[in-house]
Amino acid sequence: MIVAASLVFSGQARADGFCNDLHIFAKQAVSIDHDVLVPPSLMPNSAPPTCGTSRGLSGNSSVHCYWAFDYRSKAARMSFERLHADVSNCAGPSAAPDHEASVNHPDSYQLHQFELDQDKISISLKDKGALQKTLVFLRIERAPKS
Repeated sequence: MIVAASLVFSGQARADGFCNDLHIFAKQAVSIDHDVLVPPSLMPNSAPPTCGTSRGLSGNSSVHCYWAFDYRSKAARMSFERLHADVSNCAGPSAAPDHEASVNHPDSYQLHQFELDQDKISISLKDKGALQKTLVFLRIERAPKS
């Protein structure tokens, strides 16, 4: 289940609100198997996202959402670019994209990764021709507590 809170931000208030909402979203990576709250400032469009939590082999936990758009649509590209710009405002510039990353057979794939506090934030754009969809992903991974 996905829960969206309703807040409205503009200008600097929007940027500050986005960064705060990014932290709220990241805190959900602490545990898995729960409903994911998606603050509205993180949503690139009004379509409901598909979200979840997971635990990696190394013990890291993560929270993720993706939004589906028409295949290679301008709306998908613009949403990806907006999400990238907003995360950059909070975390600074992204690390160099990893073009060697293993992915599940997209027609094209673009990844940007950021470090923010203890979190690793990934934003990706994936064209899936077989589905005739372009997916915009937001994923935040937390290191396990020592």
